[in-house]
Amino acid sequence: MIRKFLTSLIFITFIISITGCVTVRPRYAPPPPKRIVRTIAPGPNHFWAQGHWKWRNGNWYWVNGYWAKKRPGRVWVDGHWIKKGGKWKWKPGHWRR
Repeated sequence: MIRKFLTSLIFITFIISITGCVTVRPRYAPPPPKRIVRTIAPGPNHFWAQGHWKWRNGNWYWVNGYWAKKRPGRVWVDGHWIKKGGKWKWKPGHWRR
């Protein structure tokens, strides 16, 4: 009985801690993209996914771009920041038909 109670208590504490998480969005725009020298493409079926700024712990951090394989019949749309309601929101990169 006590074991079941403790398991339930731990589970409830876990759920409460997850739902209490708050995402803080930046109030000012990311810096301009960094200028970097790309390496040579690993093959003709590759494309360059642009690097971008990431917001973490109240600061901007640069995430390097990378070479990725193309997908037939699809186009890669790079991730980008958009201003929404006075704050900035990250739209991740994705494939489009």
